[in-house]
Amino acid sequence: MRATVCNATMVTAVITDTTTGGARFGVWVNASGVTDPHAANVPNLRVSTFFTNEGFQLDYALAARSAIRQSTACATYTLQLLVEPAFIEDSGPLNALSVEGLRTDGYLVATPEPAVKRNIEILGDSLTAGYGAGFDLPHAQSSTCGGGGFTDDQGVSYGALLCANFSARCTTEAVSGITLYTGRGFNLPLTWDWELGGMLQNKWPNASMVPYDARRFQPDAVIINLGENDWGGGKCGTTPGCPDKFTAAYVDYVRHIGEVYARAGKEGPITFFLTIGPHEHGQSAAILPAVEQLKAGGVNAVFLNATVPDYGTIGCGGHPGVTIHHASFLRAQPVIAAAMGW
Repeated sequence: MRATVCNATMVTAVITDTTTGGARFGVWVNASGVTDPHAANVPNLRVSTFFTNEGFQLDYALAARSAIRQSTACATYTLQLLVEPAFIEDSGPLNALSVEGLRTDGYLVATPEPAVKRNIEILGDSLTAGYGAGFDLPHAQSSTCGGGGFTDDQGVSYGALLCANFSARCTTEAVSGITLYTGRGFNLPLTWDWELGGMLQNKWPNASMVPYDARRFQPDAVIINLGENDWGGGKCGTTPGCPDKFTAAYVDYVRHIGEVYARAGKEGPITFFLTIGPHEHGQSAAILPAVEQLKAGGVNAVFLNATVPDYGTIGCGGHPGVTIHHASFLRAQPVIAAAMGW
């Protein structure tokens, strides 16, 4: 949620949470001249995070008085969910999480649209979802600190930093443990065709699933970062014939995405970034042929190597932490900028 508020000394989000897992949100406010050390070139500053409590229409402060700066100033506030929907446990009919709106003693004005509109869709697994990304820990501590809702931080992920850097409107669809080809009962190509309810782990298919409305958001760029779980848990890298099937599935997935948006009236081309990073466990051997096949078929496909060296720290559950995500962002940014002309 994004809103611009003027002449305010108090801005709160009004949230209803009847889930069993609870939720964690991050709050950003435009603050020119202030630099987040983990987000070079990112224009906004995250001023706070908070967990929701169970209850109806509860108030949560979006910024301290110091962040509002002047009573006559206008500031744009952004509220972003930091954890995966599967961890919120809102799949029951009585479990719901909703942002009802804002409460303020100021007044709302229209949030200015960027001079150049850029839409990015980001698809991936736990790395992209920011699983365990809220910390920089020694490797010895990473495996013992867990993960999930208390340690997830999508707001410091490489994808979130790219969106802020390019002043882009983004949508992220990423689930821990999800695959591209192996584990055919639950992978991203099969769930991409459905709205969020179909993405909850082990809860689909079911009668309440709603087809994805491709008219609502139409990307200029699609960043796909899948393969880690195929190579590891799916053992695709060591199974004869699996890499070739993975390549074919990747090609089919990208073509399918393009066809869906074309039928929905997408104007202009889509550039697909087939990505590895921050980690790499060999799946590039199957992704590189997919890029070449797509390019040969007239698809704008780019191989994006966003892997980074070991920085001595890591996030929870063996996943990348703040520093590694930032380094991955720095590798990805110039490649995307050059390919898109941004």
